[in-house]
Amino acid sequence: MAATALLAGLTLVATTAVTPASGQSPIEDKREEARQVAARLDELSARYERLSDRANEAEAELAEVEERQGQAQARLDATIAERDQTRGQLQTYAVDAYLGGPDNSALSVAVESRDEREMPVRLGYLDSVSGNRAQLIDQLAAREQDVQDRMVDLEENRQAAEALVAEIDQAAADAQQAIDEQQQLQSQIDAELEDLIEEQRAAEAAA
Repeated sequence: MAATALLAGLTLVATTAVTPASGQSPIEDKREEARQVAARLDELSARYERLSDRANEAEAELAEVEERQGQAQARLDATIAERDQTRGQLQTYAVDAYLGGPDNSALSVAVESRDEREMPVRLGYLDSVSGNRAQLIDQLAAREQDVQDRMVDLEENRQAAEALVAEIDQAAADAQQAIDEQQQLQSQIDAELEDLIEEQRAAEAAA
């Protein structure tokens, strides 16, 4: 991944040995070392800034996925609630229709009849009044499955985004460690350079 490649390059930069120029005075050699360290620090700092920006982007991507997960869960909860409500209404409606029959219609006589020969009429009526609600339940069940499938995809996206955030955070932490090490080296070289300059001044004064 991009973060891994960036970290590999960062490690190469951080571990490159300082190469003082030959044929110069110790002071000039030390100054050359200081310039090399300063240049590496600039490069490491630039890479760290890029990693920080990418980490912010990855965090935003993760937050967006988690927000879509919440929206999908809300849709799933609403779909399940509507399905259960419709199923309950269907059961109540079927019982009421079977017991009461339609008011003020020719079918009410058949529904209220105790003649077993009228039973197919009762059942046919129940099929008619429950058909729409049963179809709605099927549609809600299909919608529920679609939302559940979408939530599976979103969870996979969330895990991928979370892994990317962790990888970039680790790369940024490694970059910061490399910067700290280079800063320590820079401080050491600066101190050594100051000592060399003081030694040269002392030698010149004693001459």
